[in-house]
Amino acid sequence: ITKFILHQIIKICLKKKYLVFIKNHPMENMLIDSSFKKLNKINVIDNSKVIELEKDDYKFIFSFTSTALMKFGKRSVCLIKFWGIVPLKETYKYYKNSGGKPEKMFFPSNFKDINKILKL
Repeated sequence: ITKFILHQIIKICLKKKYLVFIKNHPMENMLIDSSFKKLNKINVIDNSKVIELEKDDYKFIFSFTSTALMKFGKRSVCLIKFWGIVPLKETYKYYKNSGGKPEKMFFPSNFKDINKILKL
């Protein structure tokens, strides 16, 4: 389900003429999928790099539960509702207790919401 969701978001972003960068999880056992490297028109960021320390010129950051979302505030798009497994309340509490500002993040629940966010 994660792979499908990310592929759909990438398609939406490319259609709207956004540059797309993807960074896989740094831990081997948490990798999303190597097939993302094969997608045309996207830039792959070395998964050993810490995204929070990279040049900060991203319009939006999409992730499911990454702590990196906390740094990007109102540009953060948490995709946890797409999973439908983890209660949003728990994720929200996690970000809040970790020093994040979840009230500034987007928590879309469908692709229609993603399209709205990308119009900002």
